Amino acid sequence: MKRVAHLSSLLPFSLGVIIITAFAACSPNNVSIDDSIGQVFDKAGVEGTYGMFHNGAGTFTLYNVKQYRDSAYAPNQTFEPVLVVAGLETGVIANERTPLLIDTLANTKVSTDSALMQSIPAFFATVARTMGKEKLQIILDTLQYGSKKINGLVEQAADSSITISPDEQLGLIKKLYFNQLPFQKRSQEIVKKLLIRENTAAFQLAYYLSRQKTENGLTNGWVIGWVEENKHPYFFVIHTQRKDGEETPETQISLLKNILTQQGFLTGKK
Repeated sequence: MKRVAHLSSLLPFSLGVIIITAFAACSPNNVSIDDSIGQVFDKAGVEGTYGMFHNGAGTFTLYNVKQYRDSAYAPNQTFEPVLVVAGLETGVIANERTPLLIDTLANTKVSTDSALMQSIPAFFATVARTMGKEKLQIILDTLQYGSKKINGLVEQAADSSITISPDEQLGLIKKLYFNQLPFQKRSQEIVKKLLIRENTAAFQLAYYLSRQKTENGLTNGWVIGWVEENKHPYFFVIHTQRKDGEETPETQISLLKNILTQQGFLTGKK
C-alpha cells in the first residue's frame, strides 16, 4: 500500500477510494449459460468466450464460462481507453479535441477523439511515455487492472506484460459507464462519449475493438462495450482467438452484432 499512499502527490486529483473491488462474482443463481452463441463463433471462424451483464436484473449470460472466468490475455488496444482516462487525470491530455504532439520531427499532432476512433498506436505510446512508468503503475494498482505488471517499455505494457480476464474487462466497462472508476467524472464522461459508435432511436451501441497477432500465430481479439435500449444498459465482452484468416474491424463488429441480434437486441424491444 505504500506505493498508493503517495498517489495524491503524483496525480492532480483525489482518488477517494484507493482500491476498487473486483466485479461482482458470478454465481449459479445469477448466470445463464447460452451455448447457442458457440454457433455464432463457429460461423465466424473463431474460438472464444462471451459475457453479458444485464444491469437491471443483475444477471449474466455467458458462453464458455471457464475461459470467461479463468483465462487472462494481453489487453492490447482495449487498454487505450484506460490510457485516455489516465491521461486526462494526469494532465497529459487536455481534452478530447486539443491535438497532442506525437512526432516532433514531422510535427504530427492528433486529437484524442481521432486517436480513439482510429486506434492510433503513436498517440497512445506518447501518452504512456509522457505519463511515465511510475504514474501508470499507480493507475494500474488503483484500478486493480488485471495483472497490474509493467515490464519493459511503458508504451508496450499492454502487449507484453499486462494481462486481464474477460470478467475483469466486463467489470471495468460497467464501472466506466456508471462513473464508478476512482477518477473524476469529467474524465470518464469524455471516454464514454467517445466509445459510442451508433446512437439510434432504437438503441445505443458503444464498443472498442482490439486485434493483435500472438507469438503462437493466433490473433488475440477483444470487443468490450455496452448496448442500451429503453434506457437499460447491458454490458458485454468478447474474447476471440483466430487461427486462420484475417481478423478485421468488420469481422469483429459482425460477430458482435450477430450475437446481439440472436439475443434480441438492436430492435429497441429490450
